[in-house]
Amino acid sequence: MNKIIIFLSLGLMLAGCASPKREITINNEGGEASTEAAADPSREAVFVYGGQKSLPNKIILKIGGEPRLFSSGYLRLAGVVGGEFPMACLELGGRGFAAAKGEKIDDYRIVGIESDHVVLEK
Repeated sequence: MNKIIIFLSLGLMLAGCASPKREITINNEGGEASTEAAADPSREAVFVYGGQKSLPNKIILKIGGEPRLFSSGYLRLAGVVGGEFPMACLELGGRGFAAAKGEKIDDYRIVGIESDHVVLEK
């Protein structure tokens, strides 16, 4: 009797670990609706800062401003080190690094570093 109870409770635990299939309705171009089963959740961003999906040709990152979504993660300006060769202290995907004028970040190049902002262009 104990073996049966253990077997049934093990089966229930394993069944509870299975990923549920969700039904998704997709509207096709012809106006028809089809239903597909999706086993994995979507990898699309849940929230995009400023409601921006595609980035412009010129970006100005300000100290204390909202991060921008790049293909390799969110980019944020943490600070600027001034001097003869100024450096931008950036954070990309949670990792900090320093970058100088002329360096590339994804499809953008740093074209200007000022005391309170950095200018990037494609």
